[in-house]
Amino acid sequence: MSTNAIDDQVVDTQVVDIQVVKNTSNNMNNLKCAVVIPAYNEALTIKKLVDKVLLQRPTELIVINDCSSDDTLAILEDLPIILINNKSNLGKAASLWKGFDKAIELGVDIVITLDG
Repeated sequence: MSTNAIDDQVVDTQVVDIQVVKNTSNNMNNLKCAVVIPAYNEALTIKKLVDKVLLQRPTELIVINDCSSDDTLAILEDLPIILINNKSNLGKAASLWKGFDKAIELGVDIVITLDG
C-alpha cells in the first residue's frame, strides 16, 4: 500500500509539473519579444535575415548598424524595423548594449540576439 501511495504522489507531482509547464507556455504568448541584431558590413546577408525574422512576428526587431562601410545601412533603411545607426564603429558588445537599452525603453519582456 505504501508503494501505491508513493506512486500516487509521483503521478500527482508529474501532473502538477505538466500543468505548470502548460500554464507557463500559455503565459509566453503574452510576452513581448524583441530581436536585436548588431550588423557590421552585412550587405550580402542582412535583408534575408531580417525577412526571416519578420516572418516570426517579433514584437520589435531592432537592428544596429555599426557604421558599416558597405551598403548595409541603405538596405536597412527601407525595412520595417527599428534601426539604430552608430556614427562610428563601436563593436559588437556596444552595439548589443544599444539594442538592449532600446528594448528596455520599449518595455519588452524577452530579448533574443542574432548575429547579422
